[in-house]
Amino acid sequence: PHLEKPLTSVPDPFGEYDSFAAHNNARLQTFLDSFEFDYEFVSATQRYQSGAFDATLLKVLENYQAVLDIILPTLGEERRQSYSPFLPICPDTGKVLMVAIEPVDAAAG
Repeated sequence: PHLEKPLTSVPDPFGEYDSFAAHNNARLQTFLDSFEFDYEFVSATQRYQSGAFDATLLKVLENYQAVLDIILPTLGEERRQSYSPFLPICPDTGKVLMVAIEPVDAAAG
């Protein structure tokens, strides 16, 4: 039931955290802590939800074709057919939609 969903929507299979993403973030932080340097851990999910990434996402949208020109050659044929730098989440199923997005209208955001 959790295939193709964002890891923040998947329960932690070990029952220790709110989600599998939180579990993975905790493991990453433990790994980073072992090097004993200062860092500020920031959740990408929280940044997306807060709107902190909005301006950058608009820049990606404004340069959509240039982004594709860089990324597409690095992908396998099957993924190349549906790749987009944006991965919308279906409001009905909660699944990440890996589909090509057209048309791109940067002015509309």
